[in-house]
Amino acid sequence: MSVIGDLSDFDPGDLITVLGLLGKSGKLRLNNGESEGMVVFRGGKIIYAASSSFRENLGSMLLSRSLIDEAQLVAALEQQHKSADEKRLGNILIETGALSAEALESVIRDQVSRVLSEFIPWSAGEFKFDSMEIADHGEVELPAGDLLAPFGLSTDHVLLEAAQRLDEGTPMEEMAPPVEEGSPESMDEEVAEVATPEPTVDSVSLGSIVTEIHSPEFKGESLQELMKLSANSFGRCVLFSARKAGFRPIAHFGVDSESELAENSILDFVVPRNLPGILSQSAEKRRTIMATLPMGQGDEELLKALGGTTETKSIAEPLIVHDDVVLVLYGDRIRDGLQTGWIEVIEGHLGKLAQAIQADIERELADLATAPGAS
Repeated sequence: MSVIGDLSDFDPGDLITVLGLLGKSGKLRLNNGESEGMVVFRGGKIIYAASSSFRENLGSMLLSRSLIDEAQLVAALEQQHKSADEKRLGNILIETGALSAEALESVIRDQVSRVLSEFIPWSAGEFKFDSMEIADHGEVELPAGDLLAPFGLSTDHVLLEAAQRLDEGTPMEEMAPPVEEGSPESMDEEVAEVATPEPTVDSVSLGSIVTEIHSPEFKGESLQELMKLSANSFGRCVLFSARKAGFRPIAHFGVDSESELAENSILDFVVPRNLPGILSQSAEKRRTIMATLPMGQGDEELLKALGGTTETKSIAEPLIVHDDVVLVLYGDRIRDGLQTGWIEVIEGHLGKLAQAIQADIERELADLATAPGAS
């Protein structure tokens, strides 16, 4: 049974909370006209979350947090490729001792909270909840780099982390407190009524669900290749994920040790997209920008986080997939003695990466469509 509603009447965070409290299994789809989001529940806990915006591969996330190194990732990927039995990348890294189970769970929870923070602020659009039993097998049908929470994540904990990440900067004390578990009487009756459809007897695999939302993915091995190439041209470089709210780093090198970016988590720094600067200009004009910074407030925020002076002109180059700018590569402290055309070399590499990402999307969709249990 499906239940459809309007997000102007039902807050996304409330919907997720209620579905968790009621122990529901199924998929929640949200659409605000520009973007889509999906949360999959098993027994009231979140096991998977995705949005239509750019997503990071597990390998990329582990590398950006320095939880593994490039050699460990390559070795795990090779083992995964050669294995007769399909294994998820996270499980291989745990088995080889490269990663702890606790660290993997923390990364998964962090990724889910970031996805939820994208659509929790939505106040307009539609939602649809399909009640169904999610089989506890078949998760190997997921793309190899997708993040799955096999034992489920508490909605309260994930929503709290998501709320803390919202770019709007709403003070936590101004937000409605989460509904206490075991207190369904405190729920809005209308919300509770909408979120309690009759369960179906069908059982589906997660692999047959994730094909509904597929977004550009940047793999860890591709990240390392791009950063190595960039190191030939720049003394300092940051790769930003371009989201609607702002630009968030996913990898960097050469950042001063005294900078805010080096001292704090690289994943928690955001340059708001509405602040004028080299990042927003590159994304809006969809081309490489070379300029002396600062050009605007966005550059001031960027330079402050990076540790000040650029010493040279700065460059921002976009990566475009599906006609959308999904990444922006920022570099400064340009090295001496570069040959003519060095910018074009990086642009060409970004173009090849965009083609590879598109090919991966098409291949994964084809594989999932033919997998056992796919609908």
